Amino acid sequence: MSAQPGITIGFIQFVLALSWTAYAIYLPQLAAQAGLAVAVVPWLLAADQAIFAVTDWMSGAHADRVLARTRRLVPVVLVATLVSTIAFALLPWVAPALGATALLALTVIWVASTAALRAPAMALLVQYVPPPGRPALAASVAVGIAVAGAIAPYLARQLRGIDPRWPFAIAAGGVMIAALGLWLAERRLQRVPAASLAADGSGPRPLTFESMRTLALVAGLLALGFQAQVLLLPAQLGRAGAAIEYFMPVFWGAFGLAAAAGPFALARLDARPIMIAAGLAATIGAALASFGAGMATTVGGHVIAGLAWGMLLAGLFGVTVAGATASTAGRIAAIVFGALAAAAFVRIAAAAAGWPRSGVLGPGIAWSSSLAWLLGALAVALFASNAAGRAGVVDPRSGDRP
Repeated sequence: MSAQPGITIGFIQFVLALSWTAYAIYLPQLAAQAGLAVAVVPWLLAADQAIFAVTDWMSGAHADRVLARTRRLVPVVLVATLVSTIAFALLPWVAPALGATALLALTVIWVASTAALRAPAMALLVQYVPPPGRPALAASVAVGIAVAGAIAPYLARQLRGIDPRWPFAIAAGGVMIAALGLWLAERRLQRVPAASLAADGSGPRPLTFESMRTLALVAGLLALGFQAQVLLLPAQLGRAGAAIEYFMPVFWGAFGLAAAAGPFALARLDARPIMIAAGLAATIGAALASFGAGMATTVGGHVIAGLAWGMLLAGLFGVTVAGATASTAGRIAAIVFGALAAAAFVRIAAAAAGWPRSGVLGPGIAWSSSLAWLLGALAVALFASNAAGRAGVVDPRSGDRP
């Protein structure tokens, strides 16, 4: 099987994550140029994530409708991506020239149109990858996110003092190149027949959820655990006397290793016990990072949590691709991407509100990542099964079984 779908989706998630990093780095400067108070910046970032969560679902559902009718999705994705890249590249030009209203409007356009490269891209590529090749597709998504997260602290250091117009233009070009990869995939690859899209039930049994809602619950809890860990990480490393720009990538490196290997393990072993064990390991790792004494225990906790989160995210994306059909892949992918965005909204809003530093809420926040991952593991135990046959989600409201 061609490696192009995996490379394409991995590169897409990588450039999207780096684009967001560049945006977050320069947003205080852009906001000041537009006449906005610096205190507004965290809430703008939170609002962006809320828009991501909504547009992920809308774009995923639209992708399902288009692909179910065997129509081409790439033209719509390319148009949306072109709008996204133009809006993103113009942000550093518009902020000083046209002020706050134009900056906010252009930001909304960029965020909303970027959703075309998340759930729809996954839904499209699933149509060209038979079940045996799908673990690599799931791995590529998680690894793309991991690599971007690992280099983000270094990127923040390197971009200081650089005119934002250059990084924004380069990032916009990278996103457009990624979108063209989808166009090449649709032109060069052969679509898998509908009867072969879902797994045949042989071999190890992947996860099955009773409904979209149960998948959303599991994805939301696991994503909250991850975002809480990101929220707590700077203070934890600072308490341990570690320089964040050097030790923060430890978590992302562990995450990337597990994310790369996770889908292949999940393809050979029953996924449910692996996901439960990973959730419990993440709980332990987060607790060590929050309450361990000394640098070794803190960094070790991050390694454990990173490895476990890599396996968990690989499992979630594995559900997305394992047994998806043309009428469900977009919505399932949208649930996972939307959960990540919604959890990011909670994390940014909590940081902006000062909850981690609160004498009342701070002690509870220190337990938040462990608790969320523990509840996520419990939710997998209660609502997921290794049912024989097709993998994925059964939605009783629509009758769809991916």
